[in-house]
Amino acid sequence: MFDRPKRILSLARKEIESLLKDKQALLIIFLLPTLVLFAIGLGTGGGSAHATIGIVDLDTTSGSAGPGVNLSVEFINTLDEIPNTDIIIFSGIAEANESLFYGEIDGFIVIPDLFEQSLSSPDLNRTVVIELYLDDTNFGGAGAVIGKVELAILNFKYEMGYIRDEVLYVPTFQFSSDSSLYRAAPFVFCITILGSTMMTAAQSIVGDVPLRRMLLTPARKTEVLLAKLMAYSLIVFFQIQILLGLAWGVFGVPLRCGYGPILILLFLIGFSGITLGLLISVLSTSRLQASQYFLLTFIIMLVLTWFGGLVFIRDAIPLYRGQQAFGIMAYKGFSLLEAGIDVMVIFLFGFISYLLAHIVFHFKKSVI
Repeated sequence: MFDRPKRILSLARKEIESLLKDKQALLIIFLLPTLVLFAIGLGTGGGSAHATIGIVDLDTTSGSAGPGVNLSVEFINTLDEIPNTDIIIFSGIAEANESLFYGEIDGFIVIPDLFEQSLSSPDLNRTVVIELYLDDTNFGGAGAVIGKVELAILNFKYEMGYIRDEVLYVPTFQFSSDSSLYRAAPFVFCITILGSTMMTAAQSIVGDVPLRRMLLTPARKTEVLLAKLMAYSLIVFFQIQILLGLAWGVFGVPLRCGYGPILILLFLIGFSGITLGLLISVLSTSRLQASQYFLLTFIIMLVLTWFGGLVFIRDAIPLYRGQQAFGIMAYKGFSLLEAGIDVMVIFLFGFISYLLAHIVFHFKKSVI
């Protein structure tokens, strides 16, 4: 009665021992995700994005706004006070454009001549245009520059009293954090856990040579799949503990829903990666083919998640659903039940992948 569970547990134990002896698998599961976590965490900032903005001040008028007041200087100082903003003063547009070309700045503004005189004019319909130059190949930097310049203009108009008959907005960012991993955490967790589990599980069947003499009956195949699923699930559980501990303890990533719900969510993402990897492994006839299938599948998932226009396909991918669920749970405090659709889709993806792997493995005549 208990022979089958004992065999499954024995196979799982042997699989775990084999994984712990496999340096390449340990590197993929533990070391690479940790390095990615530190590389992104140490290279990004929380709160708001950083921007380096150049200033070309062509204004030659002064004194129009009153003694001791220089409006172009006041505007530059206002921009400099915006958080995570560095400014560099240039003598001309050509010099600033060269720095923009070589990526030394994210953008630059040109304060026109007669800037102060125009603002000090008694004409109530006065308009002053500040030219903003951006690098269209630097998507993140361009967006950061636009946001900071808009905020500087808003603050400048408010401080100098240029608000007649205007409705101004004051942005307040909710659910924010100073964690350096705040923006990247959903992406980092999902892509590292899903990718590492897929990569290692994709080699688990096709790369297991002793299976050839073990798989004498379909029942044996079921036991092998279950054992490998159990073994990899235990390994990914410890992987998640390490990544979550580093993200929360070292980088201060907020877990407003609590530790347990996030652990369950990430475990389900790992479960999806394992089962999809097992499906790839049973479909493959060699280790090289399994690697090729993994790479193709992973690239397709990335493209559909971030660049695909097929929403109904994107919504079924655990990489996309995992990021959505992590964001609302960790940052907004949603429970597993409140993020139920995302969680259910991730689970169903993994469950269906396992069923497909079981069916293919059941009818497959040879393993290697």
